[in-house]
Amino acid sequence: MGESVQNTLTSFKSLEEVSSSVLKNIAEVLNVNTVYLAKREEYGMDVKDVYSLREEVVQKGMTVEYKKSYCQFVMDSNEAEFFSSDLIKDERTSHVELAKELGFHTFLGATLYDRDHKPFGTLCLADNEVKRLTKEQISLFKNMASLLNYIISLDQANYRMDMLSTPVVPITTGVVVLPLVGTFDTNRVELLAKNILSHCSTSSIDYFMIDLSGIAEIDDFFVIHFYKVIESLKIMGVRPVLTGIQPDVILSSSITLHVSNCFENVMIKSTVEAALRELGIIT
Repeated sequence: MGESVQNTLTSFKSLEEVSSSVLKNIAEVLNVNTVYLAKREEYGMDVKDVYSLREEVVQKGMTVEYKKSYCQFVMDSNEAEFFSSDLIKDERTSHVELAKELGFHTFLGATLYDRDHKPFGTLCLADNEVKRLTKEQISLFKNMASLLNYIISLDQANYRMDMLSTPVVPITTGVVVLPLVGTFDTNRVELLAKNILSHCSTSSIDYFMIDLSGIAEIDDFFVIHFYKVIESLKIMGVRPVLTGIQPDVILSSSITLHVSNCFENVMIKSTVEAALRELGIIT
């Protein structure tokens, strides 16, 4: 297990890349069906990554309200971990219906922290059988959680470096374009908003173009949070222009609904070139 994780660390690119290897190793070594990483968001616990040894019960992107999730027992606990060999019979957790819905009995979770030592989310394992995990197995699990804490810190540091190095490119007087690359969570969207608004407050800008063609994933979460950036630009008197939204995103009904509602009065073009033509900057 150590060698496999070490190989992943030496080629570290992102939290998602490393977590996939860590979750797989935990499931195989401890012989549990489901291991997942969940992030605490405003709307609940969002499953960022998951590995299923046998049967797929939890899916990546699955969201559960905080008070309906078992992550609440992990994050609200004063202990380093929360363990139950049978969620359904355990008096601490028996009132939560999720175990019955998913068929879970055994559960173990540890809180994950970000680079500022603020709660980030949880690392959890679950199985449909009642398992008596040993102290050594629980200790191994906690060590893997500590490893992910380190990776989360690196990942967030990379995000900050990436945002600081992402150039706002002037096209002509009053028109700039910002190309976005990678993946976004709440922290990165907030950092993006601060950088954009800071630039607009110190420059005379009429149109702020944001190119999304380099975004790894545009989901409901991204659209809802990115909407705040768009509204902030409008308040400052800057007209936002979005480019590079990929066809597969347009085909997603839920995304299309959010786009139509959130960006009703925003210019949206397939490419930067098309937007510049619309603005009359090129012919």
